Amino acid sequence: ISTVVYRMKKDRGKGTDGWTPGEMRHLPTGAFDSLAQILEQCERAIAWPSAALCTITALIPKATGGERPIALTNLLYAIWSQARRCHGSAWEQEHVGFWDTAVKGSDALRTSIRRRCMDESAKVIGICRASVFWDMEKFYDTINTKALISLAISMQYPTINLALGMLLHWAPRLLRWGAHCSMIY
Repeated sequence: ISTVVYRMKKDRGKGTDGWTPGEMRHLPTGAFDSLAQILEQCERAIAWPSAALCTITALIPKATGGERPIALTNLLYAIWSQARRCHGSAWEQEHVGFWDTAVKGSDALRTSIRRRCMDESAKVIGICRASVFWDMEKFYDTINTKALISLAISMQYPTINLALGMLLHWAPRLLRWGAHCSMIY
């Protein structure tokens, strides 16, 4: 657990627990062993402590205008998800398709440039080609979580990662913009 904490950005945004990795680095070594035991208990129970079940959704200004929402989870969840990332990464490597571009190491600009080059190349050699560009601005609002969970289970996604991740996804949220914070919703 200490390795995970030391790999995290020390000034990561604070969640509702008010902790940053930089602050946690000052704890005695034994505290990391206790934290590992707490995380193991969460996995066995497939439950988070109630105090950990709240996320701050912060609105970060975009350079191009508007805001981008980011989830500031509590540090307990952030540490756990980093520690268990290898399970999800291994699954992703086994299930990534040749058509997938939303994978590790890819970004939207590189993907769109690559697709545009393919369009232009097809035109030059006389092949008919079409591309679809989907505005994903409200994508997460359209996810059917029941179908997502069923599909993840059928594709053997790590069950504990799925369950604990969904618990936090469904947890109450606070909306923060600058110094202002909403009621829990």
